[in-house]
Amino acid sequence: MQDFISMASPAFSINIVYIIAIATVTVLFILLFLLLRNRHRNNTYKISEILSPLTRSRVNNIIIPDGIGGLLEIEQLRLTDQGILIVETYQISGHLFGGEEFRRARVGIIMQDFISMASPAFSINIVYIIAIATVTVLFILLFLLLRNRHRNNTYKISEILSPLTRSRVNNIIIPDGIGGLLEIEQLRLTDQGILIVETYQISGHLFGGEEIDQWTQLLNGRSYKFANPLRHIRTSRQAIMSLIADTPIFYCVIFSGEASFPKGRPEGISVVESLVDDLKAISFQAKQTQATQQAWDKLLRIARKNGRAAKLGEEI
Repeated sequence: MQDFISMASPAFSINIVYIIAIATVTVLFILLFLLLRNRHRNNTYKISEILSPLTRSRVNNIIIPDGIGGLLEIEQLRLTDQGILIVETYQISGHLFGGEEFRRARVGIIMQDFISMASPAFSINIVYIIAIATVTVLFILLFLLLRNRHRNNTYKISEILSPLTRSRVNNIIIPDGIGGLLEIEQLRLTDQGILIVETYQISGHLFGGEEIDQWTQLLNGRSYKFANPLRHIRTSRQAIMSLIADTPIFYCVIFSGEASFPKGRPEGISVVESLVDDLKAISFQAKQTQATQQAWDKLLRIARKNGRAAKLGEEI
């Protein structure tokens, strides 16, 4: 869990620690409340079961004259074959000390005392409930942490790309130049040309090369294979170049997870931490504002999104 927390920004890490602590304490208090309530109900039921064989009739919470001009409330009166039984119950726990003339109670209660008060089966159930509830809370918090971490990186990527971007369209389909269709995740219009962006939510140590078909991901001691992402984005670049000639087409594959390349990143590959530096090469290119706008408009007239033509200048 600490590894996941350390992935987040310092402020976010502190917030997550507070959330985990508050949520865990809240769950324990709820379970303690339920334990006490059920324990009280359990004992009330037991008392009733013990008294029932003696009881021919019963009345609760009645008021009678106290014999000195006042009134007196009695919790229970029970009619038995031997006489009338007065019953008063008190929901008090702990070690109690006192006598008829001197009544004093000292209560020292901790959670273990409450659990030990219950029957063995009930105690085991409570232990399981606490364990399952705690694990469930931790899994929920872990899920939220990972989801927010992904959103955080997605937001950072968008913030880095925004200064370069004049217009953008997501998830469009274009002809691939060989009779088929090709989907592109992001196209961004810049003053220098058109930028193709593909993002991958992959973390861990990554190994691959421009001409290697299958790249390797090492994560938590396990190895996984995935297709070379440069193949798809370069195919997209070739398809766009066949539609709008004489326009610079740039591309960038971004790993938005916690990824690193121990043996070096291939050209065209970025991680969140390197993206600012990687995009400098584009910003240093000569501006072709009017020409790139014309090429962009032509491309969007050809492209399709959700079964319709992509709109000029739309932000989707």
